[in-house]
Amino acid sequence: MRTDRAFNELCLVGAHNEYRRQHDDADELVARRFWFITTGRPADMPLAANACGAVARAIAKGDA
Repeated sequence: MRTDRAFNELCLVGAHNEYRRQHDDADELVARRFWFITTGRPADMPLAANACGAVARAIAKGDA
């Protein structure tokens, strides 16, 4: 979860959107709760990690 939070923070810094950064904490809590309520089973963690990895690779390539 610490790595996920750090990744989200880097995405916000890279987006250069101060308004979005100021409101990230509340949005992250809502998103995390939604994920745990709807699909947040331990067996789903690899799926979530792979999805985050795909986003990170796309960002690294400059693929919007």
